[in-house]
Amino acid sequence: MSQITGAAPLASPAFTGTPSAPTATAGTNTTQVATTAFVQTAVGATAAVTFIKDSSNGALPNNKISAWIGNNSTGDGAGTETQFEFLMGETVTYSKFFCKLSVNTVAGQTVTFQAFDSSGSAIAGLTCVIPANSSTGTASGTSITLNSNTLYAVKATASTGNMNGDLAWWTIGQ
Repeated sequence: MSQITGAAPLASPAFTGTPSAPTATAGTNTTQVATTAFVQTAVGATAAVTFIKDSSNGALPNNKISAWIGNNSTGDGAGTETQFEFLMGETVTYSKFFCKLSVNTVAGQTVTFQAFDSSGSAIAGLTCVIPANSSTGTASGTSITLNSNTLYAVKATASTGNMNGDLAWWTIGQ
C-alpha cells in the first residue's frame, strides 16, 4: 500500500512505542487528552494542601473558663501548658484555623481557640473564634508560619461563664 502525499505516515512517531501528546496548561478543564505530565502537575498542587489536627478526645473540664486542648484533655487553662500539642518537623505557612465544639455556645458567650508557642506566648493571627449560639468557627486570610523544631499548644477560652465538659477540636491548614 502506498503513502498519500501530504498525509501523516501510518507509523506516526507520536503514536508508536510510548505515545505522546502536548501537555495542557495547569487548570485546563476541557475534553482534551491529559498527559501524565499534566496529571503530575495537578496532583503536586493538591499534595501541597496540608493540615495539622487535634487528635485528642478534646474533653474540656467542667466549670473552668479555659482549658488546654489535647494531651490529657483535663488541663485547666489557668496554668502553663507542660505537654505541648504538636512539634513541627518543617517550617510551614498556613492560612486557615478551624475550631469546633460538640454543642453550641450559649447566648452572649464566644469561645476563642488560641495557639501558643513553647515559651507560652500567644501566636498572632492563630486565633479561631466560635460566635454565640454556634459550634464552629474559622479564621482565614492571615498567614501563620509554624517553625520547624518548635512546639505549640492550643487553648480554648470562654468569653463569659465556664466550660461545661463539652468536646472541642481544632485544625490548622492551608
